[in-house]
Amino acid sequence: MEQENDRFLLSDEKLQTIQDLLKENQRDVPAFTDEGICEEFYVPVKDGELRVFNHKPEKIEVKRPILFLPGFTANPLTWVDFHKTHQGFAEYFYIESREKNSSRLKKSKETSFTVDQCAQDLRDVIKYLGFANRDYVLHGSSYGGAIVLQSLIRRYINPPTAIVFDPIALWVYGGPIIHAIIQIIPPNILGKLRLLITRIALRSMKNKEQKKRMIEFIKGGDIIKFQRSTKQNRKFNIIDKLQRIDNEVFVFTGPLDKYHPRMAYYSYAKEIPKGRFFFMETEEKQRQLLAGLIATAFSKVSSDEGVPQILLPFEISIDRSKGEK
Repeated sequence: MEQENDRFLLSDEKLQTIQDLLKENQRDVPAFTDEGICEEFYVPVKDGELRVFNHKPEKIEVKRPILFLPGFTANPLTWVDFHKTHQGFAEYFYIESREKNSSRLKKSKETSFTVDQCAQDLRDVIKYLGFANRDYVLHGSSYGGAIVLQSLIRRYINPPTAIVFDPIALWVYGGPIIHAIIQIIPPNILGKLRLLITRIALRSMKNKEQKKRMIEFIKGGDIIKFQRSTKQNRKFNIIDKLQRIDNEVFVFTGPLDKYHPRMAYYSYAKEIPKGRFFFMETEEKQRQLLAGLIATAFSKVSSDEGVPQILLPFEISIDRSKGEK
């Protein structure tokens, strides 16, 4: 039987093609967070409001807009490369989930931070933006991918195209010891110690780019929201529920790191009846640019046109026979 790692071996030609695509899409444009680039507004959801960035250029040169959900507690500055690939000629929405520092939520013990509540928020945001019956590209990365998958499992949404890039399907942010520390220490003290705790939790991580990104996430996060999110989602696991998804889902992965195991993504795609799996190997520092490149490619085609031609060479067929582990 084929070894697990064999399916993740790309030819030199394919590796070069990826680098050529990244170079072509590495455009010198302002960050989407710069003044005048996006309209920033808030969308009403249960118990509060969520921040959304919208970039709408004068001349749109693609067939459909992009709706993007970033990772857990992500600071917008860590995702500026994502929009470099389509800024200035495509409309896009950067949607922040409720655990982000920017959310305006009721300060109550009853306020939920579960992935399922975030999935309901996504449904409400899509409806608010007027996309319920339009053609668009929905793209979620890591925690954002978990929100998209949960939304599809619960049938809160029915996007024309659903992309998940390195999605989580179970909680990966901290082990039992770190979780216990986070829950026991009062928020005011935890806020002062969070960088130290983060560095301890990441001490074995060899991927310097990801470690740097995780530290930035913790620096910019709201400690109470982070604490409540980790507590409420500690048992989050939807792996056995992926088979309930009716939609076609495009699962992408690229750089290898501690929180994003390649074989897991193949398994997730396999569990989804209409799941399709794509592998595009890059360096960690190119992760956001690669994710943006994928979204841009899909925005240039309508949903009934399927997968963009430039991405098809990187699809890995899924063996759904009962004999495969």
